[in-house]
Amino acid sequence: MDQLKTDLDFDDLLNLESKFIEIGREDGVKDGIKSGELEGQIIGCEKGFELLQEIGFYDGVVEMWIKILEKGWKRTAQKSKNER
Repeated sequence: MDQLKTDLDFDDLLNLESKFIEIGREDGVKDGIKSGELEGQIIGCEKGFELLQEIGFYDGVVEMWIKILEKGWKRTAQKSKNER
């Protein structure tokens, strides 16, 4: 009986390292998921801001060209009326 108890205790000690490795891996995965989500949110905000800056720039360019074309169209129309 003592031999059997010693074998069981020894087996538990042998498996103890693999149990700690498994627990550590699970904790690492949980921490990685949490930090990955936070990092993803931060990067998403940064990239979203950059994208909106670019969209705002092109929106301004389009507005400028619309105004230039409207003024140019009015000037061309006025010249046509004056030439008649």
